[in-house]
Amino acid sequence: MKDQPLYNLRTCCEDALRELYPAGIPNEVSQRFEREIDYLSEKPDCHDDFLLFKELSDAAKRTCGKLYLAGTITNSILIYLLGDHELNPMPAHYYCPNCGYYHEESQAVVGLDLPERNCPHCRSALRRDGFSLRDEYVWKASSEMTFEYRMTSRVIPLARKVIERHYARQHRHMALLGWQNSDQLEVSGMVILPAGKGLADYQEFVGITQDGKECLCYDWHLFERENLKKILLLRLNLLDVLDKVQWETGALADDITPEELYDVSCQDILNTLVLEQGEYNVLFKLKPKTFREKMDLLSATHNTYHAEDSCDSFVSFQEFSENPLFLSCPIYTRDDVFDMLRQIYKNAGEAFFDAEDVRNGRGYKGTCVFSAEVPEELKRITQHVSYLFPRAFGQWHMLQYMRLAKYLKLDRHAYCKVISSQK
Repeated sequence: MKDQPLYNLRTCCEDALRELYPAGIPNEVSQRFEREIDYLSEKPDCHDDFLLFKELSDAAKRTCGKLYLAGTITNSILIYLLGDHELNPMPAHYYCPNCGYYHEESQAVVGLDLPERNCPHCRSALRRDGFSLRDEYVWKASSEMTFEYRMTSRVIPLARKVIERHYARQHRHMALLGWQNSDQLEVSGMVILPAGKGLADYQEFVGITQDGKECLCYDWHLFERENLKKILLLRLNLLDVLDKVQWETGALADDITPEELYDVSCQDILNTLVLEQGEYNVLFKLKPKTFREKMDLLSATHNTYHAEDSCDSFVSFQEFSENPLFLSCPIYTRDDVFDMLRQIYKNAGEAFFDAEDVRNGRGYKGTCVFSAEVPEELKRITQHVSYLFPRAFGQWHMLQYMRLAKYLKLDRHAYCKVISSQK
C-alpha cells in the first residue's frame, strides 16, 4: 500500500510542475524534485508538516492573504511547489514555455538579473527564473526541521481553524501556544498534544492571556519531555502593510509578479518607508542596482559581526562592510560561504558542514577547522562572523519591499494613506 501522505504530496507537486513547465519539465528540475522526495520519504514525521503547509497556503490564498515560512525550509522545491512561496530554488535559468528549452546560467545567482533573450529554437520570449537555493540547507542541516509561520494578522484565526481541522482528523487535541513577551502572555501559535491528552493534563503550565484565553505556556523542558509539537503563527507587519495596500488600491499583491518589478529602483524601495533602519541605511549608502545586490544586502544587514580588535563587541554590517577584510572576501549570506567552499572541496558534504560552522560563528570562537585548504582571506573573515542569515531571507523580503514600491508608483495617494494609518 502506498504511503498516502507522501503520495498526496507527490501528486500535488507534480500537478504544480506541469503548470510551471507547460512545455515539458526539464531534467534538472525533475532530478531536484525526485531527490527531495527521496529525502522526505526518509522523514515520515515531516510529511504532515508539508501537507499542512499546503492547506494553510490554500486557505490564505482564498482570502487574498499572505504567509511566509521562516528559515531555510524555504530552500525546498517541495515548498515552492506546494504553496504560497515564490522563490524557485533552481539555479538562475531560462525556460521557454512554448517549446521547453531550458538553460542554466552559472554566472548568475538570481534569474531576474538575466538579460532578456528569445528561445534559440522557436524564437519565443524566454522566462527568467531561479534563486539558487541549495537543498542541503533543508535536508542536511543538523537542526530540527521547523515550520514557523509569519502571516497577515487577519489570516491567523483562519490558520488556527485549519490546524484544528487537520489534526482533528487524527483525533489529536490542540491548545493555544502561550509565549511570554516582556510582561505579557501572548498567543503565538498552536500546540499539538500527544494522542489521548488534553490541556487539563498540563494544568501547571496553563496561562491566561489579557483577553481571557487559556493557553499552554511554552517551556522548553516540558515540550521536549512530552514531545509537544508547536506551530508558530506570528503576525508580520510587512505582510499587514501589503495586505492593507492591496485592499486600498484594489490591486492584489499576487497579481504583481516578480517579472513586473524590473522598473523598481533602489530609491523607489527607500521611498516605501517600511524598511528597518539598518536596512535603510545600507541601501541608501550603497544604492544597489541588481536584484542580487539588493537581496544580498538585505540579508547582510541582519548578520552579526565582531569588531576586528575584539570578540566581545559587535558591529553593524554597514560598519563591517567598510573593513578592507570584508572587501577582500565579501560574504553576505551563509549561502555565499557554501558556494565558495563547494568550488574548493571535492566532498559536498564536508563543504556544507564547514559552511555551517562558519555561519554559526565557530570561526570567531576558534573551533572552526576547514577540511580543505581555503583562501587566507576567508579564514580571517570567519574570525569576525558570529551569525550569517540565509540568502532566501533577503530574497523574499526584498520582493515584498519591491511590491510595495510598485504600489507606491501605481497609486501614491492610497499607499500613503495606509502608511499614515500604521504610525
